Formats: sequence, C-alpha cells, structure tokens
Amino acid sequence: MTTALQKYSKHLCVKNLILQACKCFDTIPDYRPNHCSNGIPFSNFAKSAFAMMHQKYDSLLSFDTDQADPVIRHNLETMYHVKDGKVPCDTHMREILDPIAPEEFRKPFKKLFSLVQRNKLLKAFEFKCGDLKDCYLMPVDGTGLFYSGECRCNECCVKNKGKRNESYYHNLMGGCIVHPEQKTVIPFAPEAIVLQDGATKNDCEKNAIKRYLAHVKREHPHLNLAILLDGLYADNPTIELIRSYGWHYIIVAKDGNHKSLIEAMNALCDQGNLKYHEITNKEKGTKHWFRYSSSR
Repeated sequence: MTTALQKYSKHLCVKNLILQACKCFDTIPDYRPNHCSNGIPFSNFAKSAFAMMHQKYDSLLSFDTDQADPVIRHNLETMYHVKDGKVPCDTHMREILDPIAPEEFRKPFKKLFSLVQRNKLLKAFEFKCGDLKDCYLMPVDGTGLFYSGECRCNECCVKNKGKRNESYYHNLMGGCIVHPEQKTVIPFAPEAIVLQDGATKNDCEKNAIKRYLAHVKREHPHLNLAILLDGLYADNPTIELIRSYGWHYIIVAKDGNHKSLIEAMNALCDQGNLKYHEITNKEKGTKHWFRYSSSR
C-alpha cells in the first residue's frame, strides 16, 4: 500500500495546510479591552505559537531570540501569516494565550481532518481484520505534558499535596487514526487532563477519556472507529461508553492483572468461544500470543 498522503492534491500541500490552520486562529475572539487596535493583532499570538511548535523550537525563549532575525521574521509573515511581522515576546505570548479556552484550538484539527476526508484519503486507513471491517483504528492514551516542583497555575493537578515534595503537572489525552501499513497518522484534537472547574480532586485519564470520546463523536459522528486502549481502560464503564457510540474496541489486558476479567476469559476459553492471534518479530526473534473475544 502506498503512503496515504502521497497522492498529490493542492488542498493538502504544506502551504495550504498552514494557511487553513491560520484561518482558524483568525476566528478566535479577541477578549482584550478595546482589542488593542494599535498593538499586536490578536491572531498573531496563536500563529506565532503555532510557528514555534511547527519549527520544533525547544523553548519560548529560543523562539523569542530567533524571531529578531529579519529572515525568520519574514518567514513568519509569509509562511505563518503573522500580520505586519509583529511577533509577541515569550512573556506576552503566555499572558495572552493562557486565558483562551482550549476549545478554540480544536478548530484547526477539525478543519484539516475535513480536508483529508473530502479528498478521499481516509480510504487508505480503512482496516479489515477478522470481524472488524472498514473501520479506522484509533489508539488513545494519556501522556505527560508539564511537571514542576515550583511553577503552577490554577489548572494544575497536584501530586503529594501538602508534603515537602509537592509537585504540579498537566497531562494530555490524545488519539489519532493509524494503520499498520501507513507511516502517516491523522490526529484528533487532544483533551487536557487538568484540574476541572469547581473540582477539588485531580483530574485523571478515566475522566478525560469520557470527555475526549464525546468530542470525537460530536465532531465526527459518522466515523466507524475501533478504539485501541491499554489495560488501564479494561473495565465495564469504558467498554459500555465505547459501545454506546456504536464503535468497536481492542483493549489489551495482561494475564497478571484484572482478575475478574481473566476469569471471564478463562470461562470463555472452556466454552471454546475465544479466538487466538500470534505475531512474530523476525528481527528480534520474539513471538507474542493473544487470545481475544469478539462477542458484543
């Protein structure tokens, strides 16, 4: 199978993808008093942050230092549509971007996904295996985003609260459409794992995945998905949530964990209702055996 995005389309060239993302940033409401008409255009903050991440700068400070270069400033204006070449400093960027609702940054993900969908390139990601036919594989997992023993914000989760080693962190729930034969992945907008409004307890992956899957279902109601999860989510509430959306699921659980689940699997094995799959890694000389139930 050829790489899904090798098919040429003027709508999927890098220049247009960046343009479409920047147009989404233009729609974020300017909450500043009087909109600071004589200052930096509001969308320049999001566009500059996007440029920094896209160019893989290791910090805001290094980006702030380099953007003084006339060539880089020209590129920011022509490639990332930063108006009038006005680029905010690192401190100003933080101050303006922090209050923006995360929902505003879902727009570019949905816009770019629709471009891939309209150009019929999702076809290359359709997965067929056993009872799973014409669906899209979507691995979902949490990941660390920020951790500090000193710096914190109002949305930070707290570890070791009240102790000498108290620390603060932000995590992120992310997922994307993948295919074993494709190097390209198609991401969905992530979900922040942060202290929720009015909550006194830390947010967690179990809560975040509920919000995350609800967003995906609302924004892409007709996608036939197979959600791929690790053993943390091998529980009935998560499975019922996925099934309520009409999706499939593949959840990995090791025999040493989830006692009740393994007992149920053993009972299905005794009844002859399990299926088996084997994977051989020829390079490492290892084999992996899986047993699974496809009952719904």
